[in-house]
Amino acid sequence: MRNLFLLFALFIYSSQLLFAQTKLNATDFVQAYEKQKKAQLIDVRTSDEYQAGHISKAQNINWSDRAAFDETTKKLNKKNPVFVYCLSGGRSAKAAEALTAQGFQVFELQGGYLSYQQLHDTPAATKDKGLSVNDFEAIKTAQHLVLVDFTATWCGPCQEIKPLLVKVEKDKSLGIKVVYIDADTNKDLLKTLAVQAIPRLQLFKAGKLVWDYTGSIDEQTLTNELKKHR
Repeated sequence: MRNLFLLFALFIYSSQLLFAQTKLNATDFVQAYEKQKKAQLIDVRTSDEYQAGHISKAQNINWSDRAAFDETTKKLNKKNPVFVYCLSGGRSAKAAEALTAQGFQVFELQGGYLSYQQLHDTPAATKDKGLSVNDFEAIKTAQHLVLVDFTATWCGPCQEIKPLLVKVEKDKSLGIKVVYIDADTNKDLLKTLAVQAIPRLQLFKAGKLVWDYTGSIDEQTLTNELKKHR
């Protein structure tokens, strides 16, 4: 009976979390936010990312500085919903879970600021436009096999797979050139290429895209996929 009660309590708690936390695409996110007069909009990226471009009226509370994040969010009004976003969705997902656990009703922007930029055609930072489309065309044709990794220093899964990519380039039997493209520096390019989440791996053979993968990946799966295109 006690175990049954615990299972029921866990079910109720999980249901409350699901109700309190909602993931929305860019269109629905904007519409829901605009309908809420007292909504609290939070950008959980770093200060540099925020200064380079953000959604109007968003408050910058850096998720990477967890102590400051927790201290600042304590001052938010739990009676009003919280709308949260980061660059592509990784950090905001964790922030949304933390805010939900604190008792907030949370709406998360699926695909992050990248998806918002594509919806609203928001220009990226002018101080560093990064690579152009022509630059990217040159990159993917620089060698017979080119593996492009769209990445970022703050992205946990990106850093986890980087050692695997280093091994790939060192493996002469594969004959693959690995190119790393930073998501923060190359926002315009990612927008043009519709790269909405990272890590994103794209393999080009003689300039043609032959493999496209988003997310973390283990070494064996990566190696097997790459060997198919030698």
